[in-house]
Amino acid sequence: PDSKYGYAGRPGRHTITMGYLAQSKDFTMTIGPDGFRITQPATEPRAALPELWIFGCSFTLGYAVEDDETMAWILQSRFPNFNVRNFAWGGWGTTASLAALQEALKTSRPSLVIFTYNPFHGERNVASPDRLKYMAPLEGFGDSMHLRAGLLENGELYVDFVPLVKDQLAHLEHVDEKILRIDPY
Repeated sequence: PDSKYGYAGRPGRHTITMGYLAQSKDFTMTIGPDGFRITQPATEPRAALPELWIFGCSFTLGYAVEDDETMAWILQSRFPNFNVRNFAWGGWGTTASLAALQEALKTSRPSLVIFTYNPFHGERNVASPDRLKYMAPLEGFGDSMHLRAGLLENGELYVDFVPLVKDQLAHLEHVDEKILRIDPY
């Protein structure tokens, strides 16, 4: 569990196996001390450079590819005069990205921010019943929480957490799904 995002990465170098037996593929994911995937070798300090931040889900994180094959790593190699930071995590939508942006802004100001978006982020953003039913049984999420956003009656945006505990989600089979659309304009 993570108190800021519901769930996030554990620092360290992780070998992950996707698939089964002959169809499996291993890849290495290195998570830095900030809880996010690295974008350059840890031996290259770049703190004094302007920052470019990228936010998103597993596509932006680079799930299933090596560290040096991620979009953020490639951007870092093409723009060495920037410190590229990959603020993405698998399963996140724009609600979690917003929370990560707000947290990161407490300590730094980027020169450029990139938000990646996929149409399926809508159900992630509001923690739809289908999304919660999908996430709850996944290994490794345990008693994690899922961020969700919605609109109050006065039109104000709210963000809170809902549990990913399987037993607490049993009632969702009988709930009508209501997805609130947030107009960005």
